[in-house]
Amino acid sequence: MGEIWLLLDSLTFGGIETHVVELALGLKTFEQPVRVVLLTEFDRPSAIVGKLAALELNYCYLHQLSDVPSSTGFMSLLKQCRQACLRYQPKVIHAHGYKANLVSKLSSGTTRQVSTFHSGETPKGLVRLYDLFDRFSAFLSAHNFTVSQAISDKIPTQTHVLNNFISVDGLTSSQGKQVAFVGRLSHEKGPDLFISVAEQLPQITFHLYGDGPMMQSLGHDSPSNIVFHGFQSDMRKVWPEIGLLLITSRYEGLPMTALEAMARGIPVISTRVGAIESLISDKQNGWIANSIDDFPSLIQQWLELDNQLRQKIVHSAENTITSHYSTQAVIPQIIDSYR
Repeated sequence: MGEIWLLLDSLTFGGIETHVVELALGLKTFEQPVRVVLLTEFDRPSAIVGKLAALELNYCYLHQLSDVPSSTGFMSLLKQCRQACLRYQPKVIHAHGYKANLVSKLSSGTTRQVSTFHSGETPKGLVRLYDLFDRFSAFLSAHNFTVSQAISDKIPTQTHVLNNFISVDGLTSSQGKQVAFVGRLSHEKGPDLFISVAEQLPQITFHLYGDGPMMQSLGHDSPSNIVFHGFQSDMRKVWPEIGLLLITSRYEGLPMTALEAMARGIPVISTRVGAIESLISDKQNGWIANSIDDFPSLIQQWLELDNQLRQKIVHSAENTITSHYSTQAVIPQIIDSYR
């Protein structure tokens, strides 16, 4: 049986990378031969490589599967993918992100090709053209997944909204106290909005985990109650310190950080974005804010809850993930699309 290739273009670590790692682990759990294939080998190692190696997941760069010289040029990537498919005959290529989607759709030949659309925002510049071409060429894929209905609505081809998912094996409830942001420091994720919330609650220390293009600008004149922790190579060591997760995103699909937190009994306060309302039942397993201005009062609500109500929300968050967003609940749906 040929391998399942999970194809993506990746340098930093974010939601797509988290999704791919969880997918690879899930497929391995179901005894499926899987390999993560990275489109481009950059001058410095992609952040996902360390995660894959630590988890003993098979991975390689696309150029290592062909005789075509390593290059970031689009035509070269098409040649690399075409030759790799002919040489190794994978069972399926499951692509993630517009660049991987386009390369695999245009060069996989007779290999079954599946796409997942992760991004809900409208990009700018040249990337906007790539995104447009990706969405309107979706008919070339054997199956198209999206991570939210809002993303599906932008694609003029039949799609299947797929719950993001994580493995819940061995997870325990966090006993942490930190109020935290976890994610890429980029405009769509709203780390600047997180800082604006912190400014309104100077008596509380806020913790920011992640790196990205806004890191330098955020560090200037940030309030004294913000702690910048930077990129974390292993969030498993961090989650036990967190007691409340804030998602201040301007655009989202279904944030993986929310699943990671809730699976550990960490409630989430989130903006009303993407598919978050399918995950969070307001005041039952977390809170949904109508605007960023609502965050301070919602944080205060959480801090002032008595232990009985707090534990009720914690257990509801955990049960939501186990029932609807776990590997055991979602991976069989994905395997069906590979046939």
